[in-house]
Amino acid sequence: MSKQKLSDLAKKRGIYAAVLVGAFVVVAVVMVMLTKNAGKTNDKNPIDLNESPLNLSQQDDMNKNSTYADENLQTPDSANEINQNDSNRIADQDFAETQTDTTPVAEGTPEPTEEKVDVAETKENGKTEEAQQETTKPVMQPTADNLTFNKEDGLSWPIKGNIILPYCVDKTTYYATLKQYMTNPGILIASEVGTEVKASAKGIVTNITNDARTGNTLTMDIGSGFKLVYGQLDENLKYKVGDTIEAGAVVGKVSKATKYFVVEGSHLFFQVYEGDATVDPMTLLKAE
Repeated sequence: MSKQKLSDLAKKRGIYAAVLVGAFVVVAVVMVMLTKNAGKTNDKNPIDLNESPLNLSQQDDMNKNSTYADENLQTPDSANEINQNDSNRIADQDFAETQTDTTPVAEGTPEPTEEKVDVAETKENGKTEEAQQETTKPVMQPTADNLTFNKEDGLSWPIKGNIILPYCVDKTTYYATLKQYMTNPGILIASEVGTEVKASAKGIVTNITNDARTGNTLTMDIGSGFKLVYGQLDENLKYKVGDTIEAGAVVGKVSKATKYFVVEGSHLFFQVYEGDATVDPMTLLKAE
């Protein structure tokens, strides 16, 4: 090959190499520019790496629930109408909370003061309490304090019969069944089983007990510190503690005597108390 041809070939290759290098340079410049633009775009919306995932999710929820992102977007007219209704409702609630008396007031009538309202309420409450007290007032029941007994008036006999054991506390008397002498704080009036025993005075039943010596025994308060005791009664008593027994009313019936008085036979044990001490019933029983 001649020198001229080799020189021409070398020139062509140099041109190709220059074109190729220029193309690479252009591509490199374009890539650098694209990289810078991308960096500037990211700098406009920086992400705080310290922000918690919760805040990011809340922001997403707010965007999703935004009124403007909803399908049922309110029109300006409907939105104003809803806001107006809400304002009216809130105003009505505030007005109701600030009112202390909803009673309508006639035009021209001065508005009542708070003091007058309180006085009226107090009077009304007072009347209501008085009415309640009247309706719930308990019915007064007779008590021993309301009863009086006059010793001069005496006592009526609870039953007719002979005295088989007299009253004696300062000396002793003979008990045939027990075969010994003992004191006796009451009197024993002989009577048949089933005989009615009547109240010697008006009184209130204070105790009913079953005593080994005196059997079924009823005690009644006749007032003025006096009490009457009826022993050797049957168990079919129609009274209970707290009941009032009128003078002359049947207290009960004579029962079979207890084992302490088998020899003496059926009888009524009758005893009188004045305060805490017993007294001889014979001094108070009226003569028949």
